[in-house]
Amino acid sequence: MPYLEYLLKVWESKLSMIMQIRQNRPLPRVADVGMKPYKMIMEWYCYVESPWRMGCMNEKLLILFLKYPEANRVKTRLGREIGYTRAARLYEKMVLQQISDLTSNSYELALYVDDRHDIAAYKEKFGGNGIYLYQKGKDLGERMARAMEESFLLGYGRVILMGSDVPLVDLLAVNSFFDHLLTADMVIGPSTDGGYYMIGFQNTIDISPVFKNIAWSTERVFESTMAKVTHLKVQVEKIWFDLDTLEDFGLYQRLLRTGDTFSRVDLVDKTISKKHN
Repeated sequence: MPYLEYLLKVWESKLSMIMQIRQNRPLPRVADVGMKPYKMIMEWYCYVESPWRMGCMNEKLLILFLKYPEANRVKTRLGREIGYTRAARLYEKMVLQQISDLTSNSYELALYVDDRHDIAAYKEKFGGNGIYLYQKGKDLGERMARAMEESFLLGYGRVILMGSDVPLVDLLAVNSFFDHLLTADMVIGPSTDGGYYMIGFQNTIDISPVFKNIAWSTERVFESTMAKVTHLKVQVEKIWFDLDTLEDFGLYQRLLRTGDTFSRVDLVDKTISKKHN
């Protein structure tokens, strides 16, 4: 793609995100409790002018990659065990919970969706208050790279990308991932199936080579990725799981029953180990 065309597409994404942030941001009110005069002026400035002006934009962005919860299109491996319709409904419920759990004032949240369905359909399923953008690229690696590169061009300093089939990762964990990017070039969370559930970078890093020539959906994804980043300072987070198999489903149900989340337990060969503070 010619560079000028690429820049135009980036600015198109930027304008889309600005409009969505404006729609989601309530109009500032003088009556807001504790609103000091200088803060009120800044709120109006950011609302009327642009969220991307100095002092208006959060420096951190969490990206979630979503699929539309359609039977026999999502969680097909699990669907062969529990039924495709049930698997799709489970995925939908899990994504709704993930969006609720990971919405925060400490960073922006962007939902990148595949283009088999339009954004209106996603908003109907997952709520209309999020920032929705289309994934772009020929394969998973290119789609992830482009989402993160566009985010850096928009001015974000630290960007983390997660899948939407990663259950029970909580706000405490995500804030910890962002904190680690203050001193590390990259953060990554290995998953029990040989891939990774999360990856993040500082703005200064050339990330496109990290996502090239990877055999996606294989047990060597994490290993292959780490081989490409030996020149970077990498923070490897603890191992976790994504929900693909009947065994994963059983683990997910056990955690739900106990009320445990990512920050409260460790996994060793998919065996739950309680953390002791």
